[in-house]
Amino acid sequence: MESNLIFIGLIIIVVVLMLGYSWWKVGSFERMKTIFKKNKALADWKPFIGIALGLLLAITFVWNGAKADDQIDWVTFTEVGLGMDYVYNGSRSAACVSDGNQFNDRLTGNARITQNVFEWYQVQMNVEYQHHSCALNGDDLTFDGGGIRVVRRWEW
Repeated sequence: MESNLIFIGLIIIVVVLMLGYSWWKVGSFERMKTIFKKNKALADWKPFIGIALGLLLAITFVWNGAKADDQIDWVTFTEVGLGMDYVYNGSRSAACVSDGNQFNDRLTGNARITQNVFEWYQVQMNVEYQHHSCALNGDDLTFDGGGIRVVRRWEW
């Protein structure tokens, strides 16, 4: 439970930092609100933030875990993550519209949900869904993807 509260707190800190950066970048709160209304960046992220928080709360209060036997652990975790990447090469992120109503067209936002299928010793098989879009501007090209990931973890 405590780790979920820390996670939610960190998401809130990241959102506050994004809004603070946007306010600083354009110089006024009113201009920031006007640009966000025009470029629809906040509207693009609302469903993903809602789904991520909903899943996290559901898992926190409902899930008790499911294990089959001593060797293979089934469905040991679910991860929800939100993040940002900065594009170093090129003039802007492919996900961002560059139309004058912008804060930063190099920041790409991403949302990820990972579901563990099984873990055997320190090897995991996970399925995941990822969404990428512009972090602070309206979206030009977004992409979603689902897939499977094999992970080898070393614990120190």
